[in-house]
Amino acid sequence: MVISAKTLIFTVVSFLALGFTPLFAEETVTDSSGLIWQSRSDVEKNKTWQQALSHCENLTYAGYSDWRLPNKNELASHFRSKYANDGDYWTSSTSYSDNTSAWYIEIQYHHIQNILVDKKSNTKYVICVR
Repeated sequence: MVISAKTLIFTVVSFLALGFTPLFAEETVTDSSGLIWQSRSDVEKNKTWQQALSHCENLTYAGYSDWRLPNKNELASHFRSKYANDGDYWTSSTSYSDNTSAWYIEIQYHHIQNILVDKKSNTKYVICVR
């Protein structure tokens, strides 16, 4: 079967009109603010805060290499609007009162339970954003 350029253009425009992202849609999620997130299935586990920062900064994923660890407001907003895997997720936000600690978000039953502070040397899950 041969598909003409006209048919291909119509198909791509139709998918865009329906809200589909044609490239890497299965690997990323774009939120209403325009931030692009890793999919839930590619979350990293058991990383210290410094390892989480490095992981995101060095990540090449879905054709992009400008990933970063989200701050606590971005991550909380993302998890409020999306079904999340249970676990504790690092944010890039350092504690106001202790620079050896950072904020993380606790997800239970697929929803935010708490936004807490823990020592950066402990391990948590990591999801990156761009």
